[in-house]
Amino acid sequence: MSLSDKLKEMAKNENKLLSFLLKVYNHFPFNNRFKKHGNKIFAKCAMLKKCKITFIGKNNVLSIEKGCRLNHCNVTIIGNDNEIHLSEFVSANNADFYMEDNGNKILCGKHINFAGKIHLACTEGTSIIIKDDCLFSSDIVIRTGDSHSITDLSGNRINNAKDVVIGNHVWVGYRALINKGSEIADNSIVGTGAVVTKKFTDKNVILAGVPAKVVKENVNWINEKI
Repeated sequence: MSLSDKLKEMAKNENKLLSFLLKVYNHFPFNNRFKKHGNKIFAKCAMLKKCKITFIGKNNVLSIEKGCRLNHCNVTIIGNDNEIHLSEFVSANNADFYMEDNGNKILCGKHINFAGKIHLACTEGTSIIIKDDCLFSSDIVIRTGDSHSITDLSGNRINNAKDVVIGNHVWVGYRALINKGSEIADNSIVGTGAVVTKKFTDKNVILAGVPAKVVKENVNWINEKI
């Protein structure tokens, strides 16, 4: 066996050991609370601390990839055929993932940091899609629906749920609200207290205000102070 093959074998064995230790930690008594009821949870090489995961329905899937860290998070799925997927190296503190009805999806890309309290809610078979390298402050709400019906005077519903899409490398500030049908393009910033209510397809902008609008163009952001 070559040196390269030996190193690969050592790395493979280390990953197996890490996966085993994290599985023991995640299922250690009084740490996390799982109510699967026949649904599926995949959390290989991910660390969960004081999380509560509840399924009411069938054919629901929660998948958490390697390097993810969830601390004091809640996952609630009420319905069938729903999916939550967290890609590699997602960090979440006090995040609340909520789904109601059937066929919803919350799909999070790689290297996302939910730094503080955040509520993500999907209803009526819609999706929240968050792409790679995003940063979220605290007290943020992202919703695809209104939870109750609004009708015209003939009784026809006029507030159906709609998808939310957040692009790559987006920074969302404190107490922002991102409503159904919203889209935020790559390399954008959502200001403190902004209420996003529609699609913004231009990249490298700052969104602020109620409702949010573009207040500055041709910008970007980095984590480090320079």
